[in-house]
Amino acid sequence: MGSTAVGLSQLIYDTIMSCPIETRRDLFQNIVLVGGTSTMTGLPERIEQDLSALAPESVHINLSIADSADTVTWTGGSCLAGSVQFGSSLLSRDQYEEYGSGAVHSMFYFDDKPYMHSKLPFS
Repeated sequence: MGSTAVGLSQLIYDTIMSCPIETRRDLFQNIVLVGGTSTMTGLPERIEQDLSALAPESVHINLSIADSADTVTWTGGSCLAGSVQFGSSLLSRDQYEEYGSGAVHSMFYFDDKPYMHSKLPFS
């Protein structure tokens, strides 16, 4: 109500459409909802209905909810925090203050190549 933000279905659609064309059909057929919100009554059906209206008619939408949907994001975060690479993916407050919010983008996504760290002097 009064918000200019797009809905979840539109975000999913826009994300898939920003991917290479040869991957889009597979992405539409492999959408997995995670997080506690994904278990809201009617949400999966609504997203599937919305995406069916947005996607080309020839594309089949397959949407599922992850097992343990309410804890899977916590589990993933826990695995990430426990990984060897986790320490090298952190940005200190001093680094943020020196390089600004662009440092986050530079650390994790630039030149269409995610997870490249070489453009910052502290990498």
